[in-house]
Amino acid sequence: MLAIGWAIALSLVALSVTQWVGFDRWRPVAVLQSLSFHALPWAALVAVVAGAVGRWSLAAVATLPLLTWAWLVIPAIRARRPINSPDDSPRLRVFFGNMLSENPKVPAAMEAVAACGAEVLVLTEFTPAMHTELVERCGDRYPHRIEDVRPNPAGIAVWSVHPLRGSTVPLSDRPGIDATVVVGDTSLRLLGVHTEPPTMRAREWSRELGEIGDLAAEFDMVIGDFNAARWHPSFRRLLACGWITAHEWLGLWWRNSWAHEGRAFPLFVRIDHALLRDHVQPISVHEVPLPGSDHRGFVVIVSVSRPTT
Repeated sequence: MLAIGWAIALSLVALSVTQWVGFDRWRPVAVLQSLSFHALPWAALVAVVAGAVGRWSLAAVATLPLLTWAWLVIPAIRARRPINSPDDSPRLRVFFGNMLSENPKVPAAMEAVAACGAEVLVLTEFTPAMHTELVERCGDRYPHRIEDVRPNPAGIAVWSVHPLRGSTVPLSDRPGIDATVVVGDTSLRLLGVHTEPPTMRAREWSRELGEIGDLAAEFDMVIGDFNAARWHPSFRRLLACGWITAHEWLGLWWRNSWAHEGRAFPLFVRIDHALLRDHVQPISVHEVPLPGSDHRGFVVIVSVSRPTT
């Protein structure tokens, strides 16, 4: 039993060390870090049991992962901010969803997108079959589009009720979209992204998150599937560039978006985010189940206070 306790404690300490040094560029490490919120608290059980039987050295070691857990979670909790946007600021309803390129329920998934009532749709893993289905359901509502539709996970699109200008931009092996949505005399410039997953190429994924941080300096919102959570150092470095997620801003940091339908394990991590700056404040955010997809989408209503330049 003592050996099991040490094995658990030292494993969690090793996970903690990767967090402390900010290393996530190796696939097994990045995968395990996504479990940090759920895994690190198990050290409490080891510490309590060890203390009860007088194994104080083991109890002391087991407290280290608990300190790491607090170090990771407290900033997410403290990220909550008041909403103080003027009542007359333009508001925009934006949907994001990773639709899963191999989605077996395309009609139902597109129905969910069409029913969300958003003014702007940001869609990843957007395939020709999905495009055809969505055009039939609500194409007239979204006449303004920037898209790179592909029969694989690299497909991406931004559809808008409002005038739209922009283009696709290269991001690693997958395109992103630079889109400016014009609402009256105000505009919102967003960057739609879908990174490589760390389960495939962790080094490239980490580098791409850094590239997004550099590219996004002139944007008002970065939205998409980052394949990254707050529990990943590379994503925290991106947040440190002056961004806050809509969910954390509203105190909803604990809501998860993956894995959703058809997976053997429940939702356990948020990897889909809307990153915002001070002049674009979230009024609300709610989750949107997407039939056939392994992600939950979301709709965020934002208040935009910066005028068009």
